[in-house]
Amino acid sequence: RLASGALRDGVEEIAEASTEVVAHLGAPYVHNLKKRGLVVGYVQSGKTANYTAVMAKAADASYRFFIVLSGLHNNLRRQTQIRVSKDLGADAWHNWTTPDADFGGVTGGAAILTGNVPSLAVVKKTQKRLESLRDWLKAIPPEIRERTPILLLDDEADQATPNTATQRAQKRGINKLVREIWDEIKTGTYVGYTATPFANVFMDPADEGELYPADFIIDLPRPDAYYGAERVFGREPLNDADEPDPGLPMVRKIDDADTLRPPSKRADRIAFNPDLPESLGAAITWFIVASAIRVARGQADEHSSMLVHTTHYVHPHFRMKERIDELLDEMGTQVRNGDTSRFAASYADEAHLVEGEASVPLPRWTDVQPHVQRVLTRARVVVDNGYATDRLDYGREDEDGHPVTETVIAVGGGTLSRGLTLEGLVVSYFTRTSNTYDTLLQMGRWFGYRPGYEDLPRIWMQEGLDDDYKFLALVEEEIRQDMRHLERMKVTPRQFGIRVRAHPGRLAIVARNKMGAASQVRVTYSGQRLQTFIFDEANSPVPGSVDGTLDRNLSVVRTFLEVCWEGRGITRIKGKARWIVRGVPTESVLSLIRSYQFHAEQTTMRADDMAGWLEQSAADRLWN
Repeated sequence: RLASGALRDGVEEIAEASTEVVAHLGAPYVHNLKKRGLVVGYVQSGKTANYTAVMAKAADASYRFFIVLSGLHNNLRRQTQIRVSKDLGADAWHNWTTPDADFGGVTGGAAILTGNVPSLAVVKKTQKRLESLRDWLKAIPPEIRERTPILLLDDEADQATPNTATQRAQKRGINKLVREIWDEIKTGTYVGYTATPFANVFMDPADEGELYPADFIIDLPRPDAYYGAERVFGREPLNDADEPDPGLPMVRKIDDADTLRPPSKRADRIAFNPDLPESLGAAITWFIVASAIRVARGQADEHSSMLVHTTHYVHPHFRMKERIDELLDEMGTQVRNGDTSRFAASYADEAHLVEGEASVPLPRWTDVQPHVQRVLTRARVVVDNGYATDRLDYGREDEDGHPVTETVIAVGGGTLSRGLTLEGLVVSYFTRTSNTYDTLLQMGRWFGYRPGYEDLPRIWMQEGLDDDYKFLALVEEEIRQDMRHLERMKVTPRQFGIRVRAHPGRLAIVARNKMGAASQVRVTYSGQRLQTFIFDEANSPVPGSVDGTLDRNLSVVRTFLEVCWEGRGITRIKGKARWIVRGVPTESVLSLIRSYQFHAEQTTMRADDMAGWLEQSAADRLWN
């Protein structure tokens, strides 16, 4: 069943990765054997497809009860239930939950668990539902639970499950309930799934009652067709042999979104109704054009979505919807009057910029233009938050029972920022930010697969956010290297901790109360060969000086070389255009590092850190 839809070309990848996960599960025939692990994917990379495949293979291996803990919101739990049931072929399974009914009030647990039919429950991570599941498990005789291998899958395992500082002291919260459910499972495996594992690896590995992934951590490979932080934003290389993606010209800077920031007082927020900034109008225009390009490519039956995420406050979402509806009406009137100039201009500006990524040829504007009115006619704006009644739903049917193809602009906050998949996401307009790695990555709903429209996605975001995502791509790759190192060494996470690079500026890894058993370590520069390879092409002025950055750096290096040569001489390396000076004292190197102005994007070259390390660890050394 995975062979349909966006992941059809990744079936072999999913099969291989899911087999690796199943190989780490506790053996189902060994009673009272329990294992805990973590599977780390990428944001919007098909984690659900992976754990659905894991469930199918585990069922073949005699696991009998499958619990999926799915998010904090009804829309995410419902979406997960639909996808898992569809992919598993749920007619062959006993279902304790349905798309419209969460877990609670069910009977006959012992009879089903002792049968040969696998059973499934997709449960929201809220107190009421988790208490119902815990009490239901507790009522089943222990000897039956011992003979019934149970797989507890924790989707978005870094959300709500990890303990906070307050909860650690008071033994309360979702963490306590999930632990109690795990205690009632006598034979089986707990597997957390997440793309942001920071809080999970900061749990206390010495606490056997905790849900720390003590037995295994598996890094899912990045599929070739996946667009993640590195592919979109690029990142710095980790070493000389590393060749990361340079990034794609998909990101647009927003410099006029201040008007969208709602007031802090509730009464003022309810009345808040600003005009749409020009940048949002440009984003919506491109969304219509990109959707028309997809129709011209023969993708008229595929969903097409746009995300507008400007605030977590709910009341401004409804005003935003009204403003966008007005703009769409205005666009529709213009097109009906024969004026498509704004869309032609957007096509000219954007359509060819990422053409090299396209798996389907880009149609000419004359082939796209006739479809603009059709797209505008079926475009609708949906608010998705806790107060909305018309929520985002890609499973709608018309009055004749036929599936509805969505062309939808989704306006929302928290419910759109984690877990939920926006089908056919083409454009993201994003002004919210965060101070933590995990939240910032999870907000990146634009990551994922773009089959047939790889060249069309665009992201409008505020200045500086692209730099944050570029840094997080580096953090992600370093964590995954540690995970691969664990596997090569054949040691468990209980024996070997995972390192997470700290941001040199404002970003925290996770909220302070989720840092758990984390401890700060200093990273040495010993044995590293760092090179400058990013330069200020514009030769920007140096603050407080008439010199440009390039001019100043050339002067600094010339001065350094003169100091090196003085009294030492210079030797040419035989047969090469390279020269070497030997016996240079640390003070001279320190002077160079403190005077040279490194490019802001070269985050591995931090003058203060390097100078501090030289003074502390290499003050008496001589340099070549």
